[in-house]
Amino acid sequence: MRTAQVVVIVLIAAALIELACYYPLIGATAASHFDIGGEPNAHQTKAAFFASWILAVVLPGVVALGIPSVLGHVPVEFINLPNKQYWLAPQRRAQTLHDFAQHFAWFGVGSLGLVIVVMNLVMHANLSASQSINQHCFGVLFALYLVFVGWWLVRTFAMFRMSG
Repeated sequence: MRTAQVVVIVLIAAALIELACYYPLIGATAASHFDIGGEPNAHQTKAAFFASWILAVVLPGVVALGIPSVLGHVPVEFINLPNKQYWLAPQRRAQTLHDFAQHFAWFGVGSLGLVIVVMNLVMHANLSASQSINQHCFGVLFALYLVFVGWWLVRTFAMFRMSG
């Protein structure tokens, strides 16, 4: 297991521990959706709220770690990859799948980072008297995530663009 996969697992574990710490602090219902002004406009029961957050934390990790694992068992003809005859040739397939797994795991790290910070914003909103989310912080966070996704896409396409 490489660094990125370990970071994904650590982030999932840390987020679940944090959720367990927040659980006794939240009332019977929790603000779960916020309008553009940062004001809550939907609520969930405590159980549904925490179940949603668990899913939001676990799902990116499962995708980040699971898709590369499944890809190793998919026949070459079903994989859409630039220059796939080169990258998935028998002598390069293992290294290509390894590189893809690392890249995908780092995407999971970035996505989990977004989820964890948003989770903290929502938790702090629920624990405040106003229940408002910090919209400036959310906007900056989302912009940073879009930059990360753009960087990740450029790197991923560049990695598989050339052959030889």
